[in-house]
Amino acid sequence: MFGLSLVLLQSACTTSRPSALRQTTSNAESMLHAEAPAIVYKTRGDNRNLVAVQLSDDRSTIVSYPAPGDVRKQGAQVLPTELKNGYWLDNRGIGVNVAFLNISYDEYAKLSKAPSLQEMYDRIQDKDPLTALCNCGRRDEFVDIVAELNALIAADKLKERCTTVK
Repeated sequence: MFGLSLVLLQSACTTSRPSALRQTTSNAESMLHAEAPAIVYKTRGDNRNLVAVQLSDDRSTIVSYPAPGDVRKQGAQVLPTELKNGYWLDNRGIGVNVAFLNISYDEYAKLSKAPSLQEMYDRIQDKDPLTALCNCGRRDEFVDIVAELNALIAADKLKERCTTVK
């Protein structure tokens, strides 16, 4: 379900650096991940292990959520990567209308089916958790994405390199 979010964010990508193309595997998932946008964000609380859902623009309904089977298949890959100064590198396809449920990915993966939309909506712990959201271009533009993003953060140049979404 997060694939649509990735596609939408990717289509909004504008970059000023040439792409550093690398040979990877022929696996379609690897290619999608490489071409996915590098989204960096901050939240008010610690949401790193909580299930993310996408809300409508008015935040009144859930418009996208993962299936428990998708979470199981992706394992730790859905968790964000910790960066410096409270920033996170997204690995799950969040967007500006993200909300986090009060259930961990581990707990969610054990469910036989997704809760109803109303049950999920009732489990939202914060409907507007983001304090910052930046699109830093495509992941394959980085040689070492974590080191490069941390260097930008440390030099206070994240906003110069990345398009601020929120």
